[in-house]
Amino acid sequence: MRPRQRNALWAALVAAAVLAAVAASGGGGGVFQVKWVADGDTVLLTDGRWVRYIGINTPEVVTKDHPEEPLGPAARKRNRALIDGRPVRLQFDRSLQDRYNRTLAYVTDHRGQMINETLTAEGLAYCLPFRPNDRYTDRLLAAQRKAMAARRGLWSLLTATAGSVTGNRKSRRFHHPDCPYGRNISSKNRRSFKTAREAFHAGYAPDKQCLPAAVLFSAHP
Repeated sequence: MRPRQRNALWAALVAAAVLAAVAASGGGGGVFQVKWVADGDTVLLTDGRWVRYIGINTPEVVTKDHPEEPLGPAARKRNRALIDGRPVRLQFDRSLQDRYNRTLAYVTDHRGQMINETLTAEGLAYCLPFRPNDRYTDRLLAAQRKAMAARRGLWSLLTATAGSVTGNRKSRRFHHPDCPYGRNISSKNRRSFKTAREAFHAGYAPDKQCLPAAVLFSAHP
């Protein structure tokens, strides 16, 4: 290996170690400016990084890749109102990026309010457990349960169309009974729910392949 290549490799290893240490300690990534809000759970920073909110999922807005989902525009509008063009702080968990190379973070505004939690509390997002990033799973689920009890946002649109569903204790996803992934869940990881609402309340999230938003949520209350 040439000296220049060796130095580049060493620098990359040091950078990775520093980021891992920050994530492990729950450290933040400093103060950043939001350039653009793509939807309810994804933003672009002025430094060029895409940030995906940890632990939640908001309904999609219409793009060339997928149709609009109920309350998708409302979630994006609310996210914009909270942080568009404003300084935010990032707090990391154990895993720093997703498969799309987006930075994974808990995003906090200038008042110290966690946006992930705010959107969940207002019924514009549901909990999306994703190990190993589980630092605030219980906090986000508590916010979701309050929103469900009050039937805010998405929870006023949740239907009974799916009927009973099958949960996976390991992935924390729930499936339609006819879904092949649901049928293949091992007995030790299998958990049955009478309704999707029951699964959501327990902190499970839907597998979007077999239970898309169009099945779970109606367009109108």
